[in-house]
Amino acid sequence: MYTEGIKAHQKDKERDFLMKKMYNILFPIFLLFLYPMTWIGILPINFIIDLLVFDISMRHLKIENRKKLLFPAMWKIWSFGFLSDLIGCTVLVVFVQIATFIPSLYDVVSGIAWNPYSNIVSFLLTVLSILTAGYLIYIFNKKYALKKTGMDEIQKHRTALYLAVFTSPYVLLIPTMWLY
Repeated sequence: MYTEGIKAHQKDKERDFLMKKMYNILFPIFLLFLYPMTWIGILPINFIIDLLVFDISMRHLKIENRKKLLFPAMWKIWSFGFLSDLIGCTVLVVFVQIATFIPSLYDVVSGIAWNPYSNIVSFLLTVLSILTAGYLIYIFNKKYALKKTGMDEIQKHRTALYLAVFTSPYVLLIPTMWLY
């Protein structure tokens, strides 16, 4: 009887701690809505990175008329890249939402929230999220953003691949515990 009470108390403490971790995962998303000024920094930085990768990839592939192609396609590339990042991050959020009801997954959720290198499952789920975003960046850019650029299929493929590889959300691999 006494040990059951201790176990129940321990599970309650773990659930409370897990909910605090959930807050830390979701806080950056809420931060964007609670403090709209953060968008002022995030969106232009994301745009500049996409612009640089797109321009460098076109230079590397020796695509002519870069300036003519750059800005009409750039807005689509930037929009689809941001959408892909959000969808990729959703992989982690959905897993964490499911895992909050399974106490044995506490270490995995804690790893995702604080340090993806703390255990192999947290690391693999974070990498899965990044790969999902990268894959979507590739698909969206090849099929939609670069559709009316006049590039041939090989150029579209390579440009979309450069964008996917160099603009995926690798920032998810940075341990959150470094920021607190």
